Order: sequence, then structure tokens, then C-alpha cells
Amino acid sequence: MMGFAVVSLVGIWLERYLEIVPSINHGAGPALGVPEVGVALFFGGLFLLSWTWFASRYPSSLPDWRPTRSSASSTNSVTTYN
Repeated sequence: MMGFAVVSLVGIWLERYLEIVPSINHGAGPALGVPEVGVALFFGGLFLLSWTWFASRYPSSLPDWRPTRSSASSTNSVTTYN
């Protein structure tokens, strides 16, 4: 799901970028330089920093989904999970 979201976000950004930048550059084509990369890295780092802060401040309350082994019948050849 995360991969789909990232690909969709990049595709939408690329579409908007290719539509708007040629009108700003007077038809010279898209310019991807240091300022554009710097802004993208800055906001990406800001997002990861805020996400890390939120994850450390509010731990996940989801239940543990991994099955546990039942210790009641350890001699059976069939493994049971609770």
C-alpha cells in the first residue's frame, strides 16, 4: 500500500511539474537543479523527522498479530495456534 501511495504521489508531482515549469522557463524545458532537489530533501527530512517524533511519542496500539504456539499438547505432530 505504501509503494502504491509513493508511486502515485511521484506521478502526480511529475505531471504538475511538467505542465507548469515550461511556462515559467519560457519553453526551455524542465529544470531540475540544486534548489529543487534541496527543497525536496528538506521537506522529505522534515516529514521523516515529524513521523519519527510521532511514532516515539505515541506507540502503536495495534494488537500483536503473530500467532503463538500452544503449550498444552507438545507431543502432537500437529501444531496448533491460538
